[in-house]
Amino acid sequence: MGTENKTLTNNHIDDDEIDLYELWQTLWSQKWLIAAITIITTASAAVFSLNIPKTYQAEMRVLPPLTSSIEAIQLREVASLGIDTPNADSLYSVFLENLDSSEVINMFLSHQSVRDYYLEDNLSPGRALRQIDKSLEVNRPVEPREKVLFLSKEATLKYQAQQPEFTVEALSLLADSAASYTIAQVRTDLLTSINQNITRLDSQINLENQRVNREIEAEIKRLEESDQQHRSDLTQSFDLENQRVNREIQAEIKRLEEADQEKRESLSQQIALLRDKAKLDREFRIARLKVDYNIAKSLGIETPVNPADYNRQASNVARVEISNQNLSRYWLGTKALSQEILAMESRSSDDPFIPELPDLLRQLDALKVNHRIERLKNRVDNFPFSEDLRNIKAKLDKLQEPNIKILTLKNREDNVPFSDSLRNLINQKQKLLEAKQKAEQAEFEVYRIARAPVEPESPIKPNKKLIVAVALVLGGMLGIFIALVRGAVRKRQTITANQTPDPA
Repeated sequence: MGTENKTLTNNHIDDDEIDLYELWQTLWSQKWLIAAITIITTASAAVFSLNIPKTYQAEMRVLPPLTSSIEAIQLREVASLGIDTPNADSLYSVFLENLDSSEVINMFLSHQSVRDYYLEDNLSPGRALRQIDKSLEVNRPVEPREKVLFLSKEATLKYQAQQPEFTVEALSLLADSAASYTIAQVRTDLLTSINQNITRLDSQINLENQRVNREIEAEIKRLEESDQQHRSDLTQSFDLENQRVNREIQAEIKRLEEADQEKRESLSQQIALLRDKAKLDREFRIARLKVDYNIAKSLGIETPVNPADYNRQASNVARVEISNQNLSRYWLGTKALSQEILAMESRSSDDPFIPELPDLLRQLDALKVNHRIERLKNRVDNFPFSEDLRNIKAKLDKLQEPNIKILTLKNREDNVPFSDSLRNLINQKQKLLEAKQKAEQAEFEVYRIARAPVEPESPIKPNKKLIVAVALVLGGMLGIFIALVRGAVRKRQTITANQTPDPA
């Protein structure tokens, strides 16, 4: 019993140890099996690789757009209004992000050639989208962790398809779809920002209009009150000036009346003096005529004679000097002298014989009515007598006319001329509207082609050599594995058969 257990233990230890020579004998004994499995596997892989559809790949390289190609969308005139306008890098970045987005893929699939390619095998749209997603490869520029002097912004687009010409077309359509979507997105975002700013400006313009309306209404009220106050002040000034002119006119009337009275008294005094003088002269003349009468009477002269002849005829005693300044009038004779004396004594007034009297009487008579005084008393207004009064009346008349400034404010069509802030806001809005129109019509690019796709001449799939090589290795490994398993099974069967006791 002990001998059997020892034998089993030794056999177990021998089983756990690997005998390389035995392993080699096992593999060599089944070399044809291993070769057959390897050949079958390799042949199957070769046949499989021949039946796999060929897959071609085209490649496109893109770069950010040129500055000249995005000038239409940059809208520098609204940059000062707080609106961010896109630049080349931002447009390019959005373009790269949109390349494999579902929206762009759907746009890509909407092209007839793409639909014909993917849906000809009755693929559902969902499977077609998944297939497109697998076929597309986007290699974007890598952001460096540290700042570098030169950074390439080139991105690579790769597309795989079973038709070589379709890979080129697919890349072009995909880039165009992404560009169209990006352009629409950028345009929409920019227009949204512009519209928001326009809405904000409209609100500010409305508030500014209300403020300006309040200020203008206050200004109109102030102007009306100012005109009313000015009118009241001018009316008061007019009344005061009118009173002053009336006082001056009354003073002038009194001065004129006093001057007339003084002149009247002066003329009356002159007339009285002239009359007294004329009366005295008449009395003197009567006295002289009486003397001449007595001389003529004593000489016996009754009728007028020539004094010169009479002196030559007269005696030396009776000779009369006629060269005296006060020539005696005795030669007129007693008759003439007596009549003259009688006429002068019977004269009731000496006025006709005073030469200055008619002029003085006319002057005195003219003083009865002073036309200047009458005009002053009968005046209708005082305008002719006061320039200040005329000026005040002109100002009052002007105030009766409509106030041009008030009419302008009331009849205004808008408040733009009355507010710098409003003009600034409207100018900003006008700029935004112009920018909006430019944004709607802007033609710009979001990428440029660094290297256009070229139709591939050879497929990238399947790699027949690689498939056969892998199949050869895997077939050999499979054959070796099966041979080892068969060897182990046979060895176990042999050991089991040796350990079975003989029935005899």
